Amino acid sequence: MMADREGGGGVVSSVNLATVGAGLSREERETIIRTSAADDTWEVYTCDPVMARRLQKLCELMGISLVPVGSWGVRATLPRSCVRLTKRTGISDAERQRRADALRAWRAEREQVA
Repeated sequence: MMADREGGGGVVSSVNLATVGAGLSREERETIIRTSAADDTWEVYTCDPVMARRLQKLCELMGISLVPVGSWGVRATLPRSCVRLTKRTGISDAERQRRADALRAWRAEREQVA
């Protein structure tokens, strides 16, 4: 079931996500992100309910159509700027402790002001 409405950046499709991935095992709930050197967009397909909800929020924010695919999936065409492939960087235990201490100090200072 799909109803279109005008959004800030274009047509946004409201898709019923209740059926996305229904009846599929965890192994079958896939997400495929593809592009080519000639494209300036990413094609994103998913039949994973969690990823479908994330994709729907992004599409609503960007004013992009989310299209149902078959009985289980949804897809969207996103600008290249929406997908970035990077290595996640970790922080050391010392840095984590420093940040926690700074946050505690900030919270204590804020409570004194209030």
